[in-house]
Amino acid sequence: MSTDTEEHEPMLNSEAETASDPPVEVQPPESQAAQECSVDEPPVSTDATSESVEGSHKGGDSSPPTTVRGDPASSPVSSPVSSPVSSPASGDKPIKPPRMKSMRSKDGSPLLKEQKSLEAKSADVETAPAVQATPPAYEKMNPEAQPYLPTTVSLHTDDAAVKPKKKLGLDCILGNKWILLGIIAVVLIILIIIIVGVSVSRPRKVAPTPQPVYEDPIVMGLRCGKAVGSWELNETVAVFKGIPYLKPPVGSNRWTYNLEMSAISDCDNATNAKEFKGPCFQLNQLSNDPKYIGSEDCLYLNIWTPASPSTGGVMSGAKLPVLVYIHGGFLHYGSGHEDGFSPSAELATELNAVIVSFNYRLNVFGWMALENLASGDGKMSGNFGLYDQISALKWINEYIDNFGGNPEMVTVAGLSSGGTSILALLTNDEAKATFQRAWISGASSKFDGSKADTMKVNKKVFLRNVGCRSEENNPRQCLLRKTSEQLVDAIPWLQYPSWGAVDLVEPPTKDTFIGGVLINDEQYVLKAPDEFFKTSAADLEIPILMGNNEFESDMYQVVPVSTWSWGQYSDYVRSKYDTFNESISDFVLNSYAPSLSDSTRLHLARHVSDLRAICPQTFLAATITDNTNSAVYRYVNTVNLPQKLTDIYQASSTVATHGSEFFHFFHFSEDDSDDFISFKQNFTAVIKEFMVNGMITGWAHYPVVYEYSKNGPNKTSRWTADTCDAWRAFYPDYSWMN
Repeated sequence: MSTDTEEHEPMLNSEAETASDPPVEVQPPESQAAQECSVDEPPVSTDATSESVEGSHKGGDSSPPTTVRGDPASSPVSSPVSSPVSSPASGDKPIKPPRMKSMRSKDGSPLLKEQKSLEAKSADVETAPAVQATPPAYEKMNPEAQPYLPTTVSLHTDDAAVKPKKKLGLDCILGNKWILLGIIAVVLIILIIIIVGVSVSRPRKVAPTPQPVYEDPIVMGLRCGKAVGSWELNETVAVFKGIPYLKPPVGSNRWTYNLEMSAISDCDNATNAKEFKGPCFQLNQLSNDPKYIGSEDCLYLNIWTPASPSTGGVMSGAKLPVLVYIHGGFLHYGSGHEDGFSPSAELATELNAVIVSFNYRLNVFGWMALENLASGDGKMSGNFGLYDQISALKWINEYIDNFGGNPEMVTVAGLSSGGTSILALLTNDEAKATFQRAWISGASSKFDGSKADTMKVNKKVFLRNVGCRSEENNPRQCLLRKTSEQLVDAIPWLQYPSWGAVDLVEPPTKDTFIGGVLINDEQYVLKAPDEFFKTSAADLEIPILMGNNEFESDMYQVVPVSTWSWGQYSDYVRSKYDTFNESISDFVLNSYAPSLSDSTRLHLARHVSDLRAICPQTFLAATITDNTNSAVYRYVNTVNLPQKLTDIYQASSTVATHGSEFFHFFHFSEDDSDDFISFKQNFTAVIKEFMVNGMITGWAHYPVVYEYSKNGPNKTSRWTADTCDAWRAFYPDYSWMN
């Protein structure tokens, strides 16, 4: 063993070095706890230790007991030895062995530095009494409460190997806050992972999304500033009602053309666009209680526009197609928001389009032509309502983009006198620049009354009726003093010029006409439509959809024909057509529509509708096709309305009569029949395509005519130019007018 010791002597400290080691600096308690919970070096073999000790005895060196100072900070041993080593000389209490710097012998067994020093001195190792080297900070402390006191240990060991142990028990963990916090953190992370995993894998009940509550839709930058509308159809359509487009034509502005709003002061309560304004002043068609409805302050328009679901705002700049509805009513009645017979939020959604309707001045306020009547312009009079229509279209062209519409994709749609108005607008360069397509139904082809003739008749009849004949050369001031009711009551409804137009739903009588309402005024209308399209519209390129209904005149029953026998009915027919030629009466009674001979009402409606309404529109379609670049699509609707609607709107007519397809187009109800819904969807799809593309897939241009039945549109030989030749002699003089 001496050889082994001698071989390693250069690696051992001398006795002087051991004795002169400085006292070990005491660690703070927290650091000590961390070291006590650390893992020891590999176990030291007791055989190797004993062998080294024996070698030191053989050296015969005698030395005093060796004192070893504990160094918790540098020791690799963190746990006390489980079997304490007692001093054989003094019998002191067991103490913790000091930490020793590990070295290895030649055979690789670990040796402690202090062991090697003792082996070099003596074979007998005695343990000296413990020497306390108390640091200054602990001088006055109870020795039992000083965990960092240096200790002296005997190097005597058992024969069995002493295995270092770990102190990782509860006391160690609780005594070290960092370990405790680390364990808590790990546990929390594991719990979070488990909770997330369970929540992802398990189906969850999704709470219903609350219905968003949007603020009122607002459109800025209008002529009157802003307009605040309201929401309809579950907040998917923004509706703006009663937006002014001209100054009110009241007081001194009655019968005035210059009504443009030049300042914000011209706009009275224009911001609030949540309620319809009343119709223009008129007789109540549906009831005598009240006798009159509406107001002269009536020049307002209404807009329905799809909203943006994501923002709840109006889709400004969306460039949707635009449909502008011009209402009918003989130029005397109606409005742009008539209940059940006007645009709606449902229609805006179905078309995915912006829809506009408006009011225009009616009857005596919109169409009276008298010399010196118009404010500031003695040369111009009449067609005030047409001026309103052009002004509305210009407003739409300027501002519809703010509502999501495309001013380059505007379709004007007009029924009855609304269609008649569109024919007049097509003759006006300023007006036709504001729209790109036209849908016309049940229109009048004739309004060729001259300005001079119309003024002469009105001066004689109307001024006498209203009590202003004494001022006939300058009637304006007298008429301004009259009330709205007095003016309407003075209209010659039945006497010529017969503004009631009763004769137009009967067979014609030779040389019996009604007077003009919409006239050739030499400013807004220079020529009647037929003449204009023949001579002045070569560059017209606006696609036109031109329609009628099979029994146009059946809506208006002016004679009790339903109660007549065929003989009574024959006498009535001859009293009319014989004024032209008896052969015409024979043709009507013996050859025309024999399938309807068992129904005097429908037979009358058939030939009156063909003569006065349907064939005149066919002749006009031919004129437009032959003389312009406009494509014309021609249809006649034969689909009846549901009974519940005919009772309300069509004087109990059970057939496709005046305006039936517009009733289909506008009507929405949850209890509609499947047949009605099917036809409506098909017809609406046709209108939608025409609005967007200016064409209809699968349809040929005129001279092809389509019969629109429940099965959809089909080509027909009825109502073509050839079939209508029987009535050509009556065109245009006896066609519908106004």
